[in-house]
Amino acid sequence: MQLVWKVDADLRPHGGHGIDFFADGSRADGTLVAVILGFEWLHAQRGDVEVLIRPANDRYGADFLAEARLDIERMLSADGPLPDQRWISQRLFVHVNA
Repeated sequence: MQLVWKVDADLRPHGGHGIDFFADGSRADGTLVAVILGFEWLHAQRGDVEVLIRPANDRYGADFLAEARLDIERMLSADGPLPDQRWISQRLFVHVNA
């Protein structure tokens, strides 16, 4: 699986099928870190997964985002079902909307 990272300055939680990654378990505004739209990549076993990620800022710097990328890669490469709603690391809370 190849992750394709796209920085999105207007990142918003996805309202439909997909995965939202938050830096806060409450999923509060401003804590969204990354989004994967849909599950075509999972069902079709495609090699590419497009991940939209926020740009670095004062709250979430480059180091935080680099670690978040590693957390997302680990989650997506793990065997077994996708988590529904839980912390996948000390940094990221995942919300899967299936």
